[in-house]
Amino acid sequence: MNKINNRIETLDFLRGFALLGIILVNIIAIAQLPAPELSNDITYKKFLDFFIENKFFAIFSYLFGIGFYIFMQRAKHKAGNKYVIFLRRIIVLGIFGFLHMQLQSGEALLIYAIFGLLLIPFFKLNKYINFCYLVRC
Repeated sequence: MNKINNRIETLDFLRGFALLGIILVNIIAIAQLPAPELSNDITYKKFLDFFIENKFFAIFSYLFGIGFYIFMQRAKHKAGNKYVIFLRRIIVLGIFGFLHMQLQSGEALLIYAIFGLLLIPFFKLNKYINFCYLVRC
């Protein structure tokens, strides 16, 4: 099999783990259960939001960035402009995100599509400039 077409299974497993965590934490909203009223329930909900849900979103967002970089590196070996190919994928993601947002508010796919568009100019920058922007050199 061609080396370029191999999937990185570890990334797929991590994405699945992050998505499962997001679904498990959001089950209350999906099932449309009432908001917690007791102080213990409110404290537990805050614990879930801060220590669990936000961590899964961070993992998923990090993997989105890694996936973007891998996609752009592998697109060099394909026919066509890699930016057009990525833009087409981001537009499809944005459409799915918009439609899903109509069904469930707070949906994140459209946000990922918007940030995916913002990643394109940073890909062309020097790695040192991107790193310094990240760590405030």
